Amino acid sequence: MPQTADTNWLLIDRVYPETHDVTTLVTVPAREERAPAFAPGQFCMLAAPGAGEIPISISGDPSRSDGLTFTIRAAGVSSSALACRRRGDAICMRGPMGNGWPLEAAYGGDVLLIAGGMGLAALRPIVYTILETRSNFGRLTILCGARTPADLIYTPELADWDRLKGTTVLSTVDAPTPGWNGNVGRVGELLDSRDLCSASTTAMLCGPESMMFATARSLAARGIARGRIFTSTMSGIAAFAAAA
Repeated sequence: MPQTADTNWLLIDRVYPETHDVTTLVTVPAREERAPAFAPGQFCMLAAPGAGEIPISISGDPSRSDGLTFTIRAAGVSSSALACRRRGDAICMRGPMGNGWPLEAAYGGDVLLIAGGMGLAALRPIVYTILETRSNFGRLTILCGARTPADLIYTPELADWDRLKGTTVLSTVDAPTPGWNGNVGRVGELLDSRDLCSASTTAMLCGPESMMFATARSLAARGIARGRIFTSTMSGIAAFAAAA
């Protein structure tokens, strides 16, 4: 896995507002050089000038070498300082760091991605990788949960993915608002409508810890081997078997 602790400066190239408090920043190296390679699931330590650094998942396409993408929720001083950056601003980066999602474990089989809230940012690079090497994988199912419809991120992209052959995207919210015609409830409840091939499915989960472990237990009860269920926590990405 690519990993470095070197410090670099990045320039904001594009800014995409996702929700009222979530922003995606597309960055390029400040010097004329290639962006560092990364594996899906890795993160960087980011800091805006004058603010402390925080870990942020890389949410872009691993096959691109022209820059790095980060999706950031403004939830504190450091994250807010990053989220309010504009095109041409500079931020400091260390990384990439951490272990990546074990995509090799899913070769030849179905992939189930389950995201709660901002967890989709860490899972998004998996989708890019699978779509670029589609013949290596079976069915791709993406289950997303958010507090309200307005808190769902990447909604245009989710719609695009759902139209692809062999790919299914389902979203749910805790608190529906007028005009929402989708699912309501916890993201794990979306499993009730899924026909999973337990022998060949690899599941990768990211989101609130309570959601991940409740859903992981549900997956294990459905026959998916604990060694094929992976969760992302502060200590890194690991098989659910390690938490048994």
